Amino acid sequence: MIKAYLFDMDGTFLDTEKLWAKAMVELVRDYGVDSNETAMLSIVLGRSWRNVYAELLQLCPALDKWTMDEMALVVREYFHRLSRTESIVIEESAQLLCRLAKEKPVAVVSGSPHDDVVNGVKLIGADQDVKLLLGAEDYPRGKPFPDGYLRAAELLGIEPSACVVFEDSSVGVRSAKAAGMRCVALARVDGEKQDVSEADWVLTSLAQYSDRELMERIHG
Repeated sequence: MIKAYLFDMDGTFLDTEKLWAKAMVELVRDYGVDSNETAMLSIVLGRSWRNVYAELLQLCPALDKWTMDEMALVVREYFHRLSRTESIVIEESAQLLCRLAKEKPVAVVSGSPHDDVVNGVKLIGADQDVKLLLGAEDYPRGKPFPDGYLRAAELLGIEPSACVVFEDSSVGVRSAKAAGMRCVALARVDGEKQDVSEADWVLTSLAQYSDRELMERIHG
């Protein structure tokens, strides 16, 4: 039986990862390092901010004047400037999250900083319905480790096997499965290609999701 739903954020209900990559490209270029969106996406996709920060320092050592928390604020300024001209809500995913949150507990488990998760949930109007928000600083190890999802299940008081995770990245799917949870992967036609074959069900839009069909796929 499904007792809770756990959503990744970036790439799952907000199309933010390309925008974060653009923001970081602009940041490192301002410090003399040439990069591009494709290369930066390989650092960003599905990764926790802790891991992204470490790789950015390797790419651009001049950024070490900021702590991880300080750099999150700097990158956020670039991101917000870009977001004024680009829509980032994945409507079908946001609609599913809001609907499910009225039926059973929903948590958002993201590798982004906690404040960004709070803002993301507010952006889709679900801040009064989502039971739990976890960002990168709220659990020890980022995806593909299961820590974030296991922490969410613990805080919700629900067995991992009764949770369904919605993800969009290969590391996110691996994290959910390592936590012993069911996983539905979003592989949008126009999205970044990820190997999500380990998921229990792969969809091109979360508008296609139903509990009944997921259970039929799992139990045959």
